[in-house]
Amino acid sequence: MRHDRRFDTADAMAKALAKAIASELSQAIAARGEASLVVSGGRTPRRMFTHLSRIAMSWNRVKITLADDRLVPASDPDSNERLIRDHLLQNEAQRAVFVPLWQGEGDPVESANEAVSALRRPLDVVVLGMGEDGHFASLFPDVPQLSVALNPVAERLALFVPGTPERQPRVSLTLAVLLDAALIFLSFEGPAKRSVMERALLPGPVEDLPIRAMLRQNAVPLDVYWSRM
Repeated sequence: MRHDRRFDTADAMAKALAKAIASELSQAIAARGEASLVVSGGRTPRRMFTHLSRIAMSWNRVKITLADDRLVPASDPDSNERLIRDHLLQNEAQRAVFVPLWQGEGDPVESANEAVSALRRPLDVVVLGMGEDGHFASLFPDVPQLSVALNPVAERLALFVPGTPERQPRVSLTLAVLLDAALIFLSFEGPAKRSVMERALLPGPVEDLPIRAMLRQNAVPLDVYWSRM
C-alpha cells in the first residue's frame, strides 16, 4: 500500500516527516520496549533530521543505522555517518544508539551485516531518498549485481558498490533487508524527482530505475513524502 503526501515547501515536509517517524518509533517502544530505525544520507533529510532530533521520546531505546554509506572516514564531509552525527544525533536524539554501517576498515559487507544484526528485526522504520537516476540507498542503475540487490527475497544483506569516476565506493543494504520493516518512508524534493517517480510508475525494468522495485512491492506500507520546492 502506498500513500502519497505532497507539501508546498521542503520545511513543511521535513516537519511532517519527523513527526511521523517519531510517532512510529514511540509506538514500537511502547509495544516492544525498543525501536529500530534505518535512515539515508543526502541533502533532503538534513532538515528533517534536525526537526526529529528535537522531539522528546525514549531515544535511549532507539537503535539507528544507515541504508548506505561511502567508504570514507566518519570525519569526512561526504560520510553519511558524519551527517547523522551532525544533524540527527543532537538535542533529544543524542541519547539514541547509533550503529555505524561502515566501521572504517575490513570488509564493508561484513561490517554492514554486523550493523543489521545489531538492530531488532523486523525493522520499525526505514527512511529512504531517491536520486534523479532512480536509485535509492546506493543501488544505482549501473551497479554490478544489481539484480541480486533488488531481489526482494534474497538472503544477501548488503552489497559492495564499486567506485566510479563520478562517485566514491560505497556499501549499501539490499532491498530484501529494507523490506524487512513495518513501514518505509520515501522522501524527495522538487519537480525533477517527481518526474522520475512518475516514470518509475510506468512499465519497465527495475534495473533501469531501481526505485521501481520499492514502488512495486506490496509487502510493506510505503509513505511517499514530496515537496514541490
